[in-house]
Amino acid sequence: MADLLNSGALPIGFLMFFGMAFAFVKRRATHKLASKAFPELAERLGLIYKPSPYRGGIGTLSGTFQGYRVFVDPDEQRKVSLHFEGAPGVLLRNYAQNQRPPAELNRLYSGDRSFDAFFKTRYADDGVAARIQEYEKWPALVAVLEGEFRRELAQFNVSESGITLVVNFGNPPHIPGGAVERLLEICVRFASIIDPVGAAQRSDASPAP
Repeated sequence: MADLLNSGALPIGFLMFFGMAFAFVKRRATHKLASKAFPELAERLGLIYKPSPYRGGIGTLSGTFQGYRVFVDPDEQRKVSLHFEGAPGVLLRNYAQNQRPPAELNRLYSGDRSFDAFFKTRYADDGVAARIQEYEKWPALVAVLEGEFRRELAQFNVSESGITLVVNFGNPPHIPGGAVERLLEICVRFASIIDPVGAAQRSDASPAP
C-alpha cells in the first residue's frame, strides 16, 4: 500500500470509494450544522421551526415575517414562499411561459429594462402595473438577484397567491440560513410594492404590543 501511495498509482476503485466516503462525511457534517442553524434562525426572525420527519432532513420555517405569511422548505423542495393577502392581479415569471394569461391581466411594461429583462413573463392589472411602474429602485433590487443568486435562483414566480422562489445551491444540498434571510427580505420588498394592501391588513390585524 505504501508503494502505491508513493508511486501515485492508486487503483481507480479506491479513489472512487474515497471520494464517495468524503462526500458522505461532508454531507453529514453540513446537515448537522444546518440542523442547528435553522432553529436559531427561526428564533431570530420570529418564525416557527418544524423539524423534518426524515433523518436526513433539516425541517421547515413558517410564520409571519415583516407583515407577510412565509414558508421555507430549505432542503426537500428548496423553496421560499410568501403569501399575499390582497390577491393582487399579477403574473410574473423569470422564464417564458407559453400558457395564456388570465383575461383580466394585460402585458406589463415596467419602464425599467432590468425588470423587464429579468421577468420574461409579465402580466398585471392596471393597479399593480401602476405601482410597478412608479417604483424607481428596480435596478438595484434586480442587481441583488443577479449578483447574489444568478446561478442558484431557478424560479422566481409571482401570482395573486404570492411569491415562490425555487433555489438550488447544489452543494450544500439545501438553502443556507444566510441565503434564506436574504431571500425573505427580497420577497418582502417585492410584496410591499405588489401587495401593499395585504401588508396593511396584516399590520392592522396584529395585536398591539
